Amino acid sequence: MPIPPFHEIESDIVQFLRDKGGQASRSGLVTHLAVKYILTQEELLQKDPGGRLHFQKQVDGAIHWLKEDGIIVHASYGYWRLAT
Repeated sequence: MPIPPFHEIESDIVQFLRDKGGQASRSGLVTHLAVKYILTQEELLQKDPGGRLHFQKQVDGAIHWLKEDGIIVHASYGYWRLAT
């Protein structure tokens, strides 16, 4: 499955956080999404022109916009939670 754009990842992030009681680590989130989207090792290691891992950049973009929209907040280092 191709790596989805960040705007398609947003709803899966919110659902994952709900399933985890409202809070989860970024690494747990990335792992869950990689499994959900059935990404290959090659897809996970694919880099963008700037040298960043493309999938992780997409996840970070989705997190950024969810944060900007007030849907999630930074809980602690490496952790995100649903806003109350």
